[in-house]
Amino acid sequence: MIYQIENFLSEENFEKLLKKIEYYNTNPEYPGWKFAGWSSQGTVDKTFWRIDLHHDIFFQEFLFSKVKKCIKDICGEEVKLDIVYLNGATFGQQGYFHRDISEDDGRTFLIYANRTWNVEWGGATVFKNEEEVVSSFPSPMKAVYFHGNIEHFSQSLSKDFLDLRVTVAYKLRKV
Repeated sequence: MIYQIENFLSEENFEKLLKKIEYYNTNPEYPGWKFAGWSSQGTVDKTFWRIDLHHDIFFQEFLFSKVKKCIKDICGEEVKLDIVYLNGATFGQQGYFHRDISEDDGRTFLIYANRTWNVEWGGATVFKNEEEVVSSFPSPMKAVYFHGNIEHFSQSLSKDFLDLRVTVAYKLRKV
């Protein structure tokens, strides 16, 4: 179960999302990015950039309502929110195969949050589902929804990419 959703957000809502991310990047009242996330508990030395969003109504309510509607429309599932955060990666940060959750009701919804993307920069989310390997390359307004126990990782970025690859990560439970 891997759904790639092109144009998940309208251009207007995508701009709202990018402005919220920029707010976290530039507002001195917020600590900004922390080098504090990891793919799995066994790889704490392989960290990535992260901003927790448990307190932000935009992500908790406005954007999550769009996530729930999309999931209901594409596969008929109802979900509830566990956590939401921004996930960032730069050149040299290779992800490693991991599962977000081992329970059968776990789901993940990623929103790619870069204004532009060139496939040559890498940065795909790579999935290993039984014998099949599937890649989802970032592109503006795109999302991917998948079962939380599917092994996946974030592919390393090219040295030509001089920014931060950003996703909004929703960790969910099927109701």
